[in-house]
Amino acid sequence: MRSILVIRAQEEDVEVTEAAMNHLAQIGTSTSLRYAISLVTAAGLVARRRGASEVEVADVVKVYSLLSDVKRSADAMTQYEQQFLYHVPDASGAVPGVAAPAGPLPDEEESDEAME
Repeated sequence: MRSILVIRAQEEDVEVTEAAMNHLAQIGTSTSLRYAISLVTAAGLVARRRGASEVEVADVVKVYSLLSDVKRSADAMTQYEQQFLYHVPDASGAVPGVAAPAGPLPDEEESDEAME
């Protein structure tokens, strides 16, 4: 895992400290190689943005908090599933777990008149 990440960092022209590379390898082992590779690129951008020549552990931690891996994405979907639009309305037209709009929705004619 680590050797692949080192090669990828070289190909991306990203200098990475030993500690940051170890952290990336640990993340890759617990998530996926693809995710760890994406963190190399993103951490390189963060490091350049702050004017550094090398990616440090703090850069890796920052991009890890911003970019979700598959498991964290699935966990978030499960946790917040009631708030997403894909829920099917019941017979009355209400979506379970979602508050109804505050007032009536405008008719198409009213919308057209408002635009004129």
